[in-house]
Amino acid sequence: MSDIQPVSVPAFVLTPPEVIQPLTQEVAKSAVPLQPEIKTAVDDQVERFMHGLLSEDLQSAAFKSRLGSAFALGREEISVASSLMQGQLMQRNFAGVEDSGAFKAIQDMLTQQAVCTNGYLALDVLKKTGREMVNGCSCLTTTGMSALAVAQIANREPTWRRQRSLRKTRCWACRR
Repeated sequence: MSDIQPVSVPAFVLTPPEVIQPLTQEVAKSAVPLQPEIKTAVDDQVERFMHGLLSEDLQSAAFKSRLGSAFALGREEISVASSLMQGQLMQRNFAGVEDSGAFKAIQDMLTQQAVCTNGYLALDVLKKTGREMVNGCSCLTTTGMSALAVAQIANREPTWRRQRSLRKTRCWACRR
């Protein structure tokens, strides 16, 4: 009948990666060897930082800035390292498929996302500018209306009548 014979395909088996065991403190301490003078310099710097931190008032700006500097320490390096890892992961996943429709669609979506983000940032700036203009106009309106009210009051009475009424007020004050 037919000359087609079934082809046997080798079984595809996924194997999980090996579980990473946590390091003990002794191994972690010796993983990055430091020269004794560098170790003492680091220990001195840590001691000075802790002494300065403990001597500050908890509610003071100096305490908050020192604490913030400790949190900021290494933040940029961690951010750069994580972005490099994400870049490597993306390169490994899409290696050789740069010309595919799916890759181009993802690139288009990322471009549109960047355009939308920039648009939202520009709208935020415009919103803040508009808010400042409204505040400025309301202050200008209030100041202008106050000046107008003072001018109207000043124009209602002639100068001689104002001076006369001021004299009467002084006389009444003197009689008491």
